This record gives sequence, structure tokens and C-alpha cells, in this order.
Amino acid sequence: MNLKRVIGLSANPLGWILLSSLLSASLAAKGLSEGGEWLYDLYMGGSQVGTSRVASRMIGEARLETTNKIRFMLTRGAQSFEVSLTARTVYRWPEGRPLNYEMTFVGGRVPTLITVTFDEKESTIRVKTGPQEFTKQIPLEGDEYVLDSSFLLDHYLVMLASIPLDKGSEVHFVVPQLAQQSPRVFEMRLKPRGVQKFTVGDEEWEGLRIESVGDTGLRMDFWIDPEDRTLLRWTVPSQFTEAVLSRDDGGLRTQ
Repeated sequence: MNLKRVIGLSANPLGWILLSSLLSASLAAKGLSEGGEWLYDLYMGGSQVGTSRVASRMIGEARLETTNKIRFMLTRGAQSFEVSLTARTVYRWPEGRPLNYEMTFVGGRVPTLITVTFDEKESTIRVKTGPQEFTKQIPLEGDEYVLDSSFLLDHYLVMLASIPLDKGSEVHFVVPQLAQQSPRVFEMRLKPRGVQKFTVGDEEWEGLRIESVGDTGLRMDFWIDPEDRTLLRWTVPSQFTEAVLSRDDGGLRTQ
């Protein structure tokens, strides 16, 4: 990554032309398909609470696999406890459309297992917690992504790598963790806001900011490297939650 090279692009029309060319999905798709590992520090309320480790690899000519291992501390009232998640997702590539997704969530005595299969017409979501189990089908149009919650950042890396961002994009997605309460397809609009600076601790970063607003009114912001679309920072302002690419070991280690 070389963020210094893109500073000032948003200040003139010629710069935006160059920036638009850097935002082609093929650049980002190449980075994921070459295989790598990304480490993110997780924050809630301004305090670091854990990490999210993402890895990617090709498992076929047009199949990408991502894995995500997450650990963070969650506080409820006077009690704090550790939450851990392990997830694996397989996508059609470079389209970024999910084929299979499985996730294990451990945040109490009984783990929760979520498995999802996607085809052109529907997604089938199965959730099992102890003896309790339910299945939901969500009709699809074929252009949906999977964007699950709880710091599963691999889903956002794939989505941001697969869509055009020069003029903004409308994204349709399913959230398996919400399938029981809201079994539907969600929408959000992504808009590039130019190269901006942000501060984490006492360190200053720079990246292209992408603003998103969903049909539920929830806003998320992403900062990405315009050259390869590495996700540098993800925030949910209303929830005082963010993830930042770790400076430990450079944050990104290609295989």
C-alpha cells in the first residue's frame, strides 16, 4: 500500500479521473485472489476489545474462500465475557456472490451454528443453538452479497472488492444472524467521499472514505486504500464501534 501517492486526488477533476481508474474492481479482486491475511483491531466505545483475522485463498478457477477468526470482550452491565467466532465463506469470483457460508458463535454456554446456502432464487439459512433449530428461506434476485454482523470483516472486504465505487453503488445483501427476526434482503447505498485523514490513538492514517446508508437508517463508513481496496477502517458511528487495520506486523501479510 502507498496511500501517500493518492493524497490530493480529490482536489481537482483530473485527480478524480485517476481515482476512478484506481477504483476498478479488478484491482481489488486481484489482491484477494492472490491470497493474504489481514489483522484488524476492534474497538467499542473508544476502547480496544479484540481482534478480527481474515484470510483468503482461491480454491478453484472461479471460487474464492475467506475465513475469519474473531475474539472480543463484550460488556453487559457489570459483567464482561469473551465472544469468539469462526467463519468460512465461499464465493463465485470475481463477482463476489456467496455460495456457502458457515459460522460458529460462542458467547455463552451453548454455541450457535449458522449455515447458509445460496442459489439464484433463494438463500437457505439454518441456525442451531443447543437443541433449538430453525430454518429460513429468503427469496433472492441473484445480485445479493452476504454481510453478517459481529465484526465479520471478510464479507465487507469481498463486497468492496467486487463493485464499482467511482460513482457509488446500491448493494443488496442478507444478514444471516438476523434471519429469525428479519428474514429479508437489505439495501444500502455506497458513496465515495474522497481521500480523507483519520486518527487512531496517536497515529494518523489516510484513505478513501466510502459512506453507506442502509434502508434501516444505519450508517457505516469505510476507509480503503484506493490502489488495492484494502479495508483500512470500518465504523458504525451510532454504535461507537470500529475496526482498524492493525499496525502489528504491517496488518497485511500476503502468502
